[in-house]
Amino acid sequence: SSVVANSKRNLTSIKDDDPNHFDPRYFGAGRAYHKPRMEETFLRFEQAKNFFDKLGVEIFNAGIGGKLDSFPRVNFSDLFSILKRKKNTYFYNLVLWLTPR
Repeated sequence: SSVVANSKRNLTSIKDDDPNHFDPRYFGAGRAYHKPRMEETFLRFEQAKNFFDKLGVEIFNAGIGGKLDSFPRVNFSDLFSILKRKKNTYFYNLVLWLTPR
């Protein structure tokens, strides 16, 4: 194995750099990291969606593949035409959200 389990969630890479990350400084030999709790991660995305829905802010998932279904999926290249059509709405919502009440 290329990792040592220090506890249930804390791991240390002992063998080599992680080929799944573009920067070897992120996860590499001798680096400590932990396993994410995916159920909690997905729950937090749902909470974020509910929060921003109430503010009228749309969030899109322009990622390729994956299991995050909290946000509507869009093609990455189509995202910019969507934003261009809605730019005034996004700006207005952002200003409202940032304005102290």
